Amino acid sequence: MRKGLFAVLSSSLIVCALGIGTSVATATTIRTWTVTPGGAITAALVTGTHVTFTDVTSTAVVTCGVSSLSASLKSGSGLPGGGIGSTTAYSLSSCSTGATITSGGLPWHLNAVSYNATTGVTSGRITGIHFAYSGRTLTGTCSGVVDGTSDTANDGAVPAKYTNATHQFRIVAGGNLHIYDNSCPGFNSGDQAKVTGRYAGSPAQTITSP
Repeated sequence: MRKGLFAVLSSSLIVCALGIGTSVATATTIRTWTVTPGGAITAALVTGTHVTFTDVTSTAVVTCGVSSLSASLKSGSGLPGGGIGSTTAYSLSSCSTGATITSGGLPWHLNAVSYNATTGVTSGRITGIHFAYSGRTLTGTCSGVVDGTSDTANDGAVPAKYTNATHQFRIVAGGNLHIYDNSCPGFNSGDQAKVTGRYAGSPAQTITSP
């Protein structure tokens, strides 16, 4: 199994779905939000892109060419940023080196933090992330976990952004993801992990903050 396998886990997906969030507990700003139309959302990777997982220390990388998610956003105005939405399902497949990745800790929380009125971009965090991964090596199977503060904490967090003009959600590098219980070559328990990915959501959403 090449080094590229389990950065895969680091992550994320990816995805989650709307890149908007910081933990419900920490998103205590007095800023309020308007979401239109809100409600149920589905999202998939933007055509021609992939989810990338990286072990920050070893630089091992794995990519996944297929990823989708289901999410829900609150609707209306005067909404708090904390818990403005949730990701209820997240999947990854067609990953390099034949890795299998399963998401856990769902639903993940979507939390809006700041808004740039000039660019129409909302920044925030997705929290509650957990991944389990597995793969095959020349001598058998290997596996591991990606999470936040421990292998069972279900408190992984990643930064995310949503752009009104393109209706795209991006998971960007950063957050508190770490690798645990790893037995796969190229990856190391305790290393920081990062994940990136770009998703197109439907129906299109407009998210603003006065």
